[in-house]
Amino acid sequence: MIAPQPNLSLEYVMLSDFPIDPVSGNDAAWLRLDRPTNHMIITAMAITDPLSPSQFRQLIERRFAHLHRFCCRPVVHSGVYLWEQMDDIDISRHIRHECLPPGAGKPELEHFVSSLQSLPLAPDRPLWEFILLEGYEQQSVAIMRVHHCYADGLALISIFAALTDDHQVVSAGGPDADDEAEIGRQSGASGSTRRRTADRVKAGLEAVSHGVERVTHLNFRLSPERYRWLKAETLEGRGLQLLNSAAELARLAALPRDPETVMSQRLGEQKRALWSSRLPLDDFKAVARQFGASVNDVLLSCVAGGLGKYLAEHQSVDEHLELRATVPVNLRPSSQGQQDSTVEKTAAQQPDDEDDLLGNQFGTIFIPLAVGLRNRVERLYKTKHDMRALKGSVQPMLSHIVIGATGLMPTMLQQPLMDAFSNKTSLVLSNVPGSKEQRFIAGSAVNELMFWVPQGGETGLGISLLSYNGFVQIGLLCDPHCVVFPQQLMKHICGELEEYLAA
Repeated sequence: MIAPQPNLSLEYVMLSDFPIDPVSGNDAAWLRLDRPTNHMIITAMAITDPLSPSQFRQLIERRFAHLHRFCCRPVVHSGVYLWEQMDDIDISRHIRHECLPPGAGKPELEHFVSSLQSLPLAPDRPLWEFILLEGYEQQSVAIMRVHHCYADGLALISIFAALTDDHQVVSAGGPDADDEAEIGRQSGASGSTRRRTADRVKAGLEAVSHGVERVTHLNFRLSPERYRWLKAETLEGRGLQLLNSAAELARLAALPRDPETVMSQRLGEQKRALWSSRLPLDDFKAVARQFGASVNDVLLSCVAGGLGKYLAEHQSVDEHLELRATVPVNLRPSSQGQQDSTVEKTAAQQPDDEDDLLGNQFGTIFIPLAVGLRNRVERLYKTKHDMRALKGSVQPMLSHIVIGATGLMPTMLQQPLMDAFSNKTSLVLSNVPGSKEQRFIAGSAVNELMFWVPQGGETGLGISLLSYNGFVQIGLLCDPHCVVFPQQLMKHICGELEEYLAA
C-alpha cells in the first residue's frame, strides 16, 4: 500500500483492487482544486409542496442511484485518479431526512444551505448526497450535492430536471411504478431502466443547452470530429493541443489581473448562500425589447450595476472600472448526427453512453462587467456589444484544454497554473434557463428552483441566474470575507431591474 501524500485527501488503493478506469483530466482537475476554502461541490435545491420521504427515496433509487458514474468513487494511485466501482451502495448513507426548527422561514433555510457549503462529501463512498428537509413554511426542500468531478453544472441541472415530471399523478406503486412494470417485462429491466434514465438526461441536456444558446446568443457546440479530438485523454495529446493553440493561449495568458477591490480578500472556510425572491421573466423581456437587447444582456447589466453600487458603498469606484466574470459554456456536440439509426445500443454499452452525457464538457469565457458605469442604458449597450464580440472567441476551447492538461499534471505544477487564470476574474457567473412550465417531483409541485456553483482558486463570489416557470431567481454563493453584506449586494442587483422598468 502506498502512503498517502499530505495534499491528497482521497485514499490510495492498489491498481489490482479493481479494473482500471481512469478519471479524465478535465474531471480530475476538480478533485485537485478541492480545498477547505472552496469545496468543488455543486448544490441544487427545489422547494416543493409537501414531499413524501419514501417516495423521494424511491425516486432517487430509480432515476439516479443506478447510473454507472454515480456508482463509482474517485480514488488515487501514485497521483493518478481512477474510478472505483462500488458494488453495494447503501442508499441510506446518501439520503438524509432532516427538519428545520419550528416556525422556520427563509433566514433559517439560508443558514442551513450555507452550512452545507463548508462540508466535504465522505470519500469512502460516491461523492453525492440528497437531503430532504421538512419544516419550511409548510413546504419540503429537496437538496442535491454532487462533486464537480462527476459532471459539470449543465449536466447536473439536467439530472435534477430528470428527477421531475410534467404531471402530478403518482401511481399507488410509487413513482414510475407503471412504467417500471412495463420495463420489467422487457429484456433486462435494470439495463432498460438505465437507458430510460440516460434518455431523460440526454433530452434535458439538449433542452438546457439550446436554452442557454438562445438566451446568451452564444453557441460553442463542436462538430463530432472536433469533439472526439478534444476528448483526447493522454498528456501527450493535450500537449500537442496546447502547442497548436500557443498563440491564442498566449493572448489569454496576457490578460491582466482583475483590479483589486474590497472583494479581493483571503478566503475563509465558511460560505454564505442566499437567493432572491421570484422576479417575473416578462419584466426582463420587456426591458430587452425596449433596448433591442437580449434577456441575458439585461441580466448581466443588472449584475454589473448591482456590483457597482455595492462597491461604491465601500470604496471609491472609477467609471471605467471593469471586473471579469468567468462564465461556463457548453462544448457538447449537438445530438443531431450523433445517433446511429442502424445500430441498436445494448445495455452493456450504456455505461459509456452515460459517462459521455456526464463529465465536465465545458469551457469558460471571461465576460467584462462594466461595474463603474452608472448610466444603466450605456451599461446595457456595452454589455450587448461585449457579448457579441465573444461570438467567435476561442476561449472556451482553450480553457477546456488547459483544465484537462492541468488535471493530468503533478499538483505542484497544476496549482500555480490554475491560480494564474483564476486571478484574472472576480466572480463566477452561470445563467441557466429552466423549464417554462411547472414541474413535479414524486407528485409534489416544484415551486422554486435554485443552484450554486463552486469557485476555484481565490475567487470568493459566485452568482447563479435561473429561470423557471415564468420567473427568474438570482443566487449568491460568497465568502463572508469578500462580500461582507451579501443581502445588500442582492438588493442592489434586483433593484437594477426595477430602475430599468421605471425608466
